[in-house]
Amino acid sequence: MTEKEQTIHISLLKISQYAQLSIGCNCVATIHSIYNKTINLLINNQLFSLQPKESHLSPISLITTRAQFQQLRLQPHRTYPFHFNYQDCTTFCTKLTACTSSLTHQLSRYASLSKKILQQSDKKGLNLLFHKQNDDLILSAFKQYLIKAKHFYYMNDEENACNMLSKLIGLGIGLTPSGDDFLCGLLATLQHSNATQSHFYQRLSQQIKQNLTNTNLISSRFLECALQQQFSLPVLAFFKNINKQNAEIEKLSKLFENIGHSSGIDTLFGIYYGYILLLNENEYC
Repeated sequence: MTEKEQTIHISLLKISQYAQLSIGCNCVATIHSIYNKTINLLINNQLFSLQPKESHLSPISLITTRAQFQQLRLQPHRTYPFHFNYQDCTTFCTKLTACTSSLTHQLSRYASLSKKILQQSDKKGLNLLFHKQNDDLILSAFKQYLIKAKHFYYMNDEENACNMLSKLIGLGIGLTPSGDDFLCGLLATLQHSNATQSHFYQRLSQQIKQNLTNTNLISSRFLECALQQQFSLPVLAFFKNINKQNAEIEKLSKLFENIGHSSGIDTLFGIYYGYILLLNENEYC
């Protein structure tokens, strides 16, 4: 048999309900990119991430054993047939559902929790915007966009507010630029706060869809997921931990800090900024 004809059998340990419904058991995948702990697969023009056990869980995660992951010999840009075995697989939900109420005191508690984690974190990301002095050009541009977006939002100029926020798409370095991570967090806050029917959310989500080509495929995939209310587990855990004690907040902080170089922290800053908009707060740093 030729390499192209050989089906690659993968026994999965964990998968999101979203991913399982999308890929099924048998599929043909093109290898988009390969990293130490991730093999990105293009299946039906959608990106999914094959990862070893103990990787952080996202809507597009396909988790297998470390041994099986390390045994794979795949080449970028090549196409292979796959068979996924779900016999011993656990499915997990990545769907974010809206809270039953969006009262001001609840919004304030979420804002306080996110700010507390951001300010206490040693991970350097958008939380550096809490510092008054910063010489980083990207962070300076980021700050200006956020200030302008907040100003337009409070003036009920939703079009220009969304224009400012859409400029964040692709802004930053890495596999998932800070601007994209931030917008995922902002979308999560608006969705969880029952704001998806607002003109602002509708306009913002439309502009994000129209500008996905301004970032890379991996990052745009996570934005697509966010628009479908599909998020990584730390984001879901955040909204479940509003009444938790300090020890559990510490665990929550670690979850965000362990995602990428600063992706988790940048996402959390987007969550925080969303609450600042909803609360009509004058300052965010």
